[in-house]
Formats: sequence, C-alpha cells, structure tokens
Amino acid sequence: MHILQVRFTSPHSSCHSHTPRQTLTPSPAPPPSFNKYRIPAGGQPHDRMTRALTAELTHALTLPVEAAGGGEWTGTRTRERLRVHSVYFGGGTPSLARPETVAAVLETIARCADVGEGIEVSLEGNPTSTETAHLQSFRDVGVNRLSLGIQALTDRDLRFLGRDHSVSDALASAQAAMSVFDRVSLDFIWGRPGQSVRDWEEELTRACTLGASHLSLYQLTVERGTPLFRAVEKAATVMPDSDTLADMFERTSQIASQCGYEQYEVCSFAKNGDARNRSSHNSSYWLGLDYIGKAVGQGLV
Repeated sequence: MHILQVRFTSPHSSCHSHTPRQTLTPSPAPPPSFNKYRIPAGGQPHDRMTRALTAELTHALTLPVEAAGGGEWTGTRTRERLRVHSVYFGGGTPSLARPETVAAVLETIARCADVGEGIEVSLEGNPTSTETAHLQSFRDVGVNRLSLGIQALTDRDLRFLGRDHSVSDALASAQAAMSVFDRVSLDFIWGRPGQSVRDWEEELTRACTLGASHLSLYQLTVERGTPLFRAVEKAATVMPDSDTLADMFERTSQIASQCGYEQYEVCSFAKNGDARNRSSHNSSYWLGLDYIGKAVGQGLV
C-alpha cells in the first residue's frame, strides 16, 4: 500500500482510491493493462486493507509542508486544511470491497479535511449479480454515483476482453444500478477487433437507450507488453485501421449528441448536457486541480 501521487498547490482537492482487479482464476483472454491479483485462499484481507487505506489517507491529508527560504529548506509549516470536493473508488474491482471499508475512508476524509457541500462520491463496479447485490449498502454509507464497466454489448467481445459478465448480466445490472443511484455512468470500449463502424453505431445507439446519466466511451488501445499487443504483432488479432477508428470516433460524438448526450471531454458524455450529470472528479484532472492518488497499481493518477 502506497501513495502513487500527492500534489498540493491549492486547498481544493480530490481523492482517488484504487482497488486492483481481483480474480479467482486466471483469464485466458487479453484483459486491460492493469495489475491484478488472485484472491487469497483464506479470503480477502478486508481489515488490513481498511487500516492501510485510512492510515495512508490520514498521513496524506495532514502531512506538513516543507517550507523554503532563500532556496534553502527551513523546516516545515502547517498545511492549510484541505477541502475535498470528490472521492473516487476506482479499479479494478472496488465494489468487491466491503461497504464498511468505503465508510471508513469517507469518515477519515471528513475528519482530516473539509468536505464540500454536495461532494461527489463515485464507485466503479462490474455488472455481475454478486456486486450489484450490494449497491444499496454502498449508497447507505455515502456513495452517490456508480460507474459500471459494461464495455461491450456482445458476448463474444466480452469474452475477448476477459470480462466476467454477459450482455444479459450487463443489462440487468444497469437497470439495478439506476434503481438505486440517481447518477450512473456506463463504460463502453470501441475499436475492438473485427468491429465495423456500423457495428459500433448500432451498439452505441442501444447503449444510449439504457438511460444512464453519463456515458464513458473509450477507444481500445493496444498497450506494449500485453497479450493483445503480442497477438496483434503476430497478426493473430486484427485491429480496425486508422481510417475506421477515425470514423468511429466521429460517429461516437454524432450519435451520442443525437441521443441527448453532450460531450464535455474526449471520452465523457453527460445526459441532456446537465452539469450535474458530469463527472466532477474526472473534470478535476482536466482542470489541473490537486488530487491524492492511493493504493496498489493505480495507473490513472
């Protein structure tokens, strides 16, 4: 457990906690390029994780600031009490954590910093029945926004992406999420092997009809060192060419707009252009605001 990034230049900050992807068995499919861990035979060490997260967060929020004078270090000064406007539990598989862990993190933030009115507290989750069964518990401890990693609406591509859910699981989970949370974001990946512009147009149109308040629409990238990179290098997997990808990106913006979603970042779309449907946390990165990134394998911040 360690802090990946801590930056302070203003009293307005965001917190990002990352839970690595956890699996019972290795997946034969090429998953995204983030680290993952097998669940120990004795189960997940929830108590150890909670203690580590709260200890590191307390340290990060109250750490004295080095003071300089004439180019030389002159000691430390007390940090101005931070004001946190968003918290993001990302991954990975953060929704496999206990709600009590999420509650402990939020209580630590409230104790060590000023919490902004209407603070956004997001949780990433996978669309499986095991995880969606606990959505109400996460809302009860303070989560008010859910980001659901659907990724694709074809079972073949979900298997290729190494996902543990089916299309029917995804659709059921999306409806369950929207029955619990007012703000739900659905994640999809386009530019998949064998996918045509027409395929993506039809899939995105279907995704828009689900009625989520937010869509995150990402192009699949081939990262060096991953199984997908090796498969493409050996011509075992063929990706869409650059012209096709450009057409997909253009149609992504057009179709989302036609369905009532306003594009406010490269990959982010808010329903009806309502600022309340935007991700305040993601926007803070684009705006250059301060943030605290925590936990193992956090690659976003």
